[in-house]
Amino acid sequence: MFIQNRVTNVTTSALVAFALTWVSGYQPAVADTFGKIKGRLINKSTNGSVAFPLMCIDGMQISCQANCRGEYEFPSVEPGTYSITAQLQGWRTAHIPNVVVSPYNTTYVEIRLEEIVDGMVAHLRPRLIAMIFEEFWPLAVPTTENAGGIQGRCSNAWGRDKIEGLTVQIDGQACSAVTDSSGWYALENIPPGIYTIYASMPGLPGLLVKGVEVRAQRMTVVQFSTERYQEGSDGPCD
Repeated sequence: MFIQNRVTNVTTSALVAFALTWVSGYQPAVADTFGKIKGRLINKSTNGSVAFPLMCIDGMQISCQANCRGEYEFPSVEPGTYSITAQLQGWRTAHIPNVVVSPYNTTYVEIRLEEIVDGMVAHLRPRLIAMIFEEFWPLAVPTTENAGGIQGRCSNAWGRDKIEGLTVQIDGQACSAVTDSSGWYALENIPPGIYTIYASMPGLPGLLVKGVEVRAQRMTVVQFSTERYQEGSDGPCD
């Protein structure tokens, strides 16, 4: 009888303690005390975004991939001091030490990556590609009534970083333009006809664009972008 009453009392005490815990809203301090690490990957040379690097916390099986804007996030990290690593083919691996994570807070880490031009990834080379469109003159009318023009923009493959310093010229003619800080160029007062234009800039192979048609009072748009390709192949790398 004594043993039975003792067991009953112990059971009742456990139930009361559980009820008090539930009512008070107490929960073990596990996920609630985590912090976050988030940030962005930046091109060291151009200050533009670097898309899709692989991110990891050193010494832990935690990784994530940045998005097309170079943004990344580790949403649940235990408080402590860590080092993180950013890796992407064609770029130098970046190690960031002493990243401090505290409870309930977000630690922002911006990482600047340096592109590799020569070395172990030298077989991945940048090149220019072009797309041709035809549009009406936007606003301005050329000074020569029976003439047209060629204009466009140069950017990276994602279209986010505008490229300055690309020279565009009509093959065999003294007519050229250079892209400005916004990546824009314009060739005006061109007689109607079919032309080949040549685009070039330091560090990139030149590009011939054939079959560019210019019509009177119309603007032909030729957009340029850069991409990386496998040397010896006709298409870009996957």
